[in-house]
Amino acid sequence: MLYRFMDKQARTRGDQISTEAVCNMLIFARYKASTAPDATVLKTLSVAGEIRGLCHLVALILTVEAGFAENDPMVQTEFIEVIASELRRKGVPDEYAFGDDPHYDSATLWFLYRESISQAQVLLHDAGYTTRSQVPNDRADG
Repeated sequence: MLYRFMDKQARTRGDQISTEAVCNMLIFARYKASTAPDATVLKTLSVAGEIRGLCHLVALILTVEAGFAENDPMVQTEFIEVIASELRRKGVPDEYAFGDDPHYDSATLWFLYRESISQAQVLLHDAGYTTRSQVPNDRADG
């Protein structure tokens, strides 16, 4: 994974790479120079320091690309549980997966993420998109 490469490079220099830097690099790698609304929303939230870790970033990607926020809060919580489980299963260190929130359950993580998820929806709406299907997909992978 990209975080492992970045972490190894940083440790070779005696540094430690920040969770924010990992999230920014993943956003850049996924969207490159895209100016599509979904990319712009994630870049805006990242620059504002609103992304708490990789679990949060995945929830935000699902929000802007797949209408995650249109689901019931219980379903969103279940998605976050799956995301958290997968990050742990893959061996992603808690500092990258969850930032300052490594010991919280999925319901608490959802509570922490919900404001930025709402912000993402507002930013998409402000860009003129009222449903996820209206947002063009010009990501590097699809």
